[in-house]
Amino acid sequence: MPTNPLSELKNHLYQFGKEHKIGSIQADCVLYILLTKYEEPTEILRSVDIPNVDQLADKLLKIIKVSTETSATAELGSTSLDVLKLASQYAGNVLGITELHFLSATFATFLKHHDYRSIKEIESILESSIDSVAMDLDKLITGKKIQNKEVRSGHEMADSLLLPYEANMHTKLISNSQNLSKLKALCNAESGCLIVISGDSHTGKSTLINQLALESDRQINYLEHTTLVKQAFRRGKIESELGVAIKKCLSNDSLLVIEDVDIIESSNNHAQITPILIGAAREGLKIVCTSSKSGLKTNIRSHGYDEYLKVIQLEQPKGPEFEQIIKAASLEIETRHNVILNTKIVAKVTALVTQHMPSNKLKAILDCLNALAAQTKKGDDISQEDIVQIVSAMSSKPTEEIEKSKTSRLSTLSDDLKSELFGQDESLEEIASRIKASVLGFQIQPNRPNAIFALLGESGVGKTKTAELIAQKLNYNILVINMGEFKERHTVSRLIGSPPGYIGYNDGDGLLHETLSVHPRTIILLDEVEKADPSIYDLFLSAFDKGVIHTAANKEVCFKDSIIFMTSNLGANGNKKTVGIHETSINQDTIDVSEFEAHFRPEFINRITKVLSYKNLNKDTLIKIARKSLETLCNTIAEHNEWQVEVDEKIYSELVELSKNGGEYPKDARPIERAVETHISSKITEAVMSASGDFKKLHISLEGGLIEARVEF
Repeated sequence: MPTNPLSELKNHLYQFGKEHKIGSIQADCVLYILLTKYEEPTEILRSVDIPNVDQLADKLLKIIKVSTETSATAELGSTSLDVLKLASQYAGNVLGITELHFLSATFATFLKHHDYRSIKEIESILESSIDSVAMDLDKLITGKKIQNKEVRSGHEMADSLLLPYEANMHTKLISNSQNLSKLKALCNAESGCLIVISGDSHTGKSTLINQLALESDRQINYLEHTTLVKQAFRRGKIESELGVAIKKCLSNDSLLVIEDVDIIESSNNHAQITPILIGAAREGLKIVCTSSKSGLKTNIRSHGYDEYLKVIQLEQPKGPEFEQIIKAASLEIETRHNVILNTKIVAKVTALVTQHMPSNKLKAILDCLNALAAQTKKGDDISQEDIVQIVSAMSSKPTEEIEKSKTSRLSTLSDDLKSELFGQDESLEEIASRIKASVLGFQIQPNRPNAIFALLGESGVGKTKTAELIAQKLNYNILVINMGEFKERHTVSRLIGSPPGYIGYNDGDGLLHETLSVHPRTIILLDEVEKADPSIYDLFLSAFDKGVIHTAANKEVCFKDSIIFMTSNLGANGNKKTVGIHETSINQDTIDVSEFEAHFRPEFINRITKVLSYKNLNKDTLIKIARKSLETLCNTIAEHNEWQVEVDEKIYSELVELSKNGGEYPKDARPIERAVETHISSKITEAVMSASGDFKKLHISLEGGLIEARVEF
C-alpha cells in the first residue's frame, strides 16, 4: 500500500468516476477499485470462500454502469465516504490502513445501508449474503478463527518465520566478554526486555549472540527477517505475522533473536515494529536484536521506550583485541581459500587500509584479505604489487597514490605547496615543518590534533588554498566550515546534533561526528573563524585541548588524526598607509596579530600551534599566479582538444597590468584569475569560432599592446 492509503484510494476513485462519467461514486465503486487496483482483496475473498472471484470485478462493473447516472463531474457519495471513515476507524490511524480494512469497511457499509441500490445484485454475484462476508472479514481483522474455512493458522504462520537458532561451534568470541556478561544478565532477569546490540559492521554483534547460544541451555528462536522484510510492502501483514511469532515464543518461554531490526523497521512503509516488540517485552518476552548505530537512534530509540529498551553498544575493537580478531580471521580465510596469508602480508594490508580506508577499518581489512585470497591460485605467492592492486580497487584510488608512502608525501610537502601557492614561502615552510613532526608522532600530547594553525591575512592571499592543497598532498579528507553560518548560539546543534527532546534529535549526530567517524584523517577548515558565536569557540576549545568533544547524544568525536586550520582577516585591514598627492595605497606585509588575539580568550589562543601572517601579493608573485592560471587554462584546453597552445612571455605581465584597480596592483589572486577569463578565454573563443577548418596550434600573443589569439593550420 502507498504511504497514504486513503489519498491513493481517493485518487483511484476520482479517476474511475471521470473515465466512466459516474457522478456519484458509491461503495460498489470502492469494491471494484479494490479488486482491480490492489492484489490483496482478491486473495482475502478467496480465503473466505467467495467463488468466482476472478470474474467478480467484470460483473460488478456492469452493475455499476446500469445503476448509476452519468455526469461530467465525479464526486464521492455518502456510502464511499462511509467506507473511508470506517477504514480509518478500524486501522486506528490513516497511515495504518490496510487493504483488509478497506474491504471490511466496504461490506460493513453495505450492511449499514441495507436498502443500497445494488445490494441484491452484489449478493447474487458473491453467492453469499453480505452479512456473512462482513462477519468473516471482521474476524480476519480481529484474528479470530473462521469456521469451516481453510485459513492458515497462527502457528503455521509462525513456523514460516521462526527457526531454531543454530550456534556455530567454530565461531568464538575474542573480545566483548564484558558485554557478554551484560547480555546474559539481561536474558536471565525476571522481567521481559528488548535488548538491542548496536554497532557498526564487523563489531561482533552476531558473534555475541552466537556465544550466548553456545553457553545457554535456553531455547532460542531466530526470526527469519528476510521473509518478513519481503512482506513489508503489504501493510498490516508484517505486523500480524510478527505478532503471531511473538505469541509462539511467549507460549514456550523461548528467547527471540532478530537481526537487523532497524532494517525491518525502516522498510515497513511507516508502520512501527518497535512498539510491537516493546509490548511483547511487557508481557515477559526477552528479545535480542541487532542494529546499526544510526538505525538505533532514528528507527528504534525514537519511540522512547527506555524502561524496556536495553542497549548494548559495541565499538570498533582496538589494540590487542583488534590484532587477535585479524589473526583469527586471516587463519579462517587461509583455510577457506587454501592460500598462505603470512604476518607480513596481513601487516601490509592493515597498514594500507589504515591509511587509505580508515572508515570501518576492520571490515575493510577483512574485505581486502578475502579478495586477495580469492584471486590467488593455490601454491602462488602474494606479492606487494598484488596487495597494492587490491587496496587500490577497494578504495577506488590509483595505484600510484597507494604506493606512495607517508614519509615520501611528507618529505616533499613544503616544495609541493610552494610550487602551487606563491608568495607565502615562509608560512608554508613553517606549516610543513609542524605537520611533519606531528604526523610522524613527534609531539608531547599525542591525543591532540596533529596541528592547529591560524592563518591571518587579506582575502585571496592563499589561506583557504593552503588547507585544500595540504589535504590533496597528504590524501586527507577536507571539511570546510563557514563560521559565518554559526553566528547564533543554537547553531552549535549543526556541529554536534540536537539533545533529546529538541527538534532535530533524529537528524544525526552533527557534522563533526559524521565526518570524523568516517574520515579520521581530515583537514578541518574553520573559515572566517571570528564570525562565529563564542559558544562555538568553547566547543572547539575542548577539541584543541583534549582532542575530543562529545555530541548531544554523548558520542565521542576524536580529533587525534586531524589538522585544523582557522582563517581570519582580523588585523589585516589596519595597516593601510597613503602617500603622495593621490594617496595611492601601499601593500603592507605585516598583520596586526594583536587584533586577532584580542578577539579570543587567552586559553583559546594558547592552544593554537602557530599563528601565521599571510603577506599581500607583490607584482612578481602576481606574475607567477598569472602564469599558473594560464597554464591551468591551457592544460584544460589540451585535455579536450588536439591543439598545441603557445603563450608569449609578455602575456603574464600584461595580465597583471590589466588586473589593476584604480591604478593599484591587486593584493590577492582573484583579480588575476578574472583577467585570464576575461581577456584570454574570450579571445580563444573568437579565434576558434572563426577558424575555417581543423588547426594544429593556438598562439596567444601581445600585439600592439593588445592580447590576441590566432590559430595556425
